[in-house]
Parts: sequence; C-alpha cells; structure tokens
Amino acid sequence: SLGDGTGDRVYAPATASATNTTLTIPTMLGMSGTSGITWVNDTFGLTPTISAGINLGGVARTVDVSGLSLNGLVLSGIIQNGSINKTGAGALSLTNNNSTFAGGVALNQGSLIIGASDQLNFGVVAAGPLGLGTLTIASGMKLTGVATTIYNPVTLASNNLIINGVSGNN
Repeated sequence: SLGDGTGDRVYAPATASATNTTLTIPTMLGMSGTSGITWVNDTFGLTPTISAGINLGGVARTVDVSGLSLNGLVLSGIIQNGSINKTGAGALSLTNNNSTFAGGVALNQGSLIIGASDQLNFGVVAAGPLGLGTLTIASGMKLTGVATTIYNPVTLASNNLIINGVSGNN
C-alpha cells in the first residue's frame, strides 16, 4: 500500500497500471502529508517493482518492507526531495543511478540492496541510488551491492555490519 491509513495519499495519474510485479506510473509519483510506502511480499518467485519516479515531498518517508520473500520491493525510478527511513524485516532495492534526494537513507531494519553505481561529475557525486545524502546503518543490518560503487558518507551505529551475507566486525 502507498500511504499511512490516515487519509494521506500518494498521487498518481489515471494512466497508472499494475501487474503482479510492477507498478507502472508514467510520471513522477508525489507523496504528501506523512504517507510512506508499506509493502508485504510473501511470493518467492516475484519481486514487486515501483518503476515511477518518487518525489518524497521534502520530508523523511518510511519505506516498510516485509514478508517471506528475500526480495521485498524494488524502487527503480528516480527518487528526489527528502529522505528514506527503511523499516521492516524485508529487503529494499534501490536501483536508479539518477536519484538526487539529499536527506539520506537510514537502514533501521531488514536489508538494503544497492543496484546501481553513483554518477560523478568532475569527481563530485551528481546522483546515485542512495541520492546525495548519508547512508546511516543500524547495528547488525545487511547491506548488499551488486557490482556497485557509491561515494555517499556512511555512518554505522556500531562496528557490526553484514555485507553480502558476510558479517564484518571492523
């Protein structure tokens, strides 16, 4: 679901369509109020994807991903204007290297899959899957990169991080 159940809504044009795996919206998805994204994926063979760009509306948005599937939700569109607070035991994949949101990503529960590399402009990060902000990782969380390079600042809550299934204690 997109929203928080209190009347805040995510706005999409009438031409939006969905299949079992992809929510296709031809323009930017705008979020208002305190709405977030909540996704439960209990289907092992499918990885739901929101392919539309997402305007976070200048605030922190909670993306709660849970369910039995190892691949909970993919956000493949450009993300801009705000920050992401990842909650829920599932995996969230961020795969667009054109995202410019500056508020950062807080990985507080579950895992994060980084599916693209940052774009550099004369040695300065111009865009990337984590936007332009800091990646903040709570203790014991799992971070996976798929042949990716990111230059975002990273803050660890402790010295225990699991990368690609291997626990690091550095």
